[in-house]
Amino acid sequence: MSAITVEQMNKHVEAMRAKEAEYEEAQKVSTALKHEVDALYDQAGQMLLELGQESFRTPYGTLSLRKRRSFKVPRDEESRQAFFDELRERGVFDSMITVNSNTLNSFLKEEYELAESRGEDMVTYKFPGVEPPTVSVTASLRKA
Repeated sequence: MSAITVEQMNKHVEAMRAKEAEYEEAQKVSTALKHEVDALYDQAGQMLLELGQESFRTPYGTLSLRKRRSFKVPRDEESRQAFFDELRERGVFDSMITVNSNTLNSFLKEEYELAESRGEDMVTYKFPGVEPPTVSVTASLRKA
């Protein structure tokens, strides 16, 4: 028979519940602070855009804009067919047919960068079968 009493077990479980509650409260505070930090980064990004600058050096670090393109997989049959036909024409169909979202985004990002370097009108450029990317601009801060 164990030397642990019912009272000891109850106190232990009570301590577990108290720590869980403390942890959950700390998570709420942490989440609220993270939202505040994110809002400050968003504001800093807007400030850089208003200044017309890609980066800004401060005594606290260098603030920079990061642009990220994100593509969606073709949804309807017609778009998928146009996309697959383009992959076949480029000779990459077999290596791209079972790609995941990250690989697709990487491939299309490169294609858009190539199109931009060729002088394509990026407002109207579209990879066959794929909707134009959404572009998100975020600020990053590197240490001084």
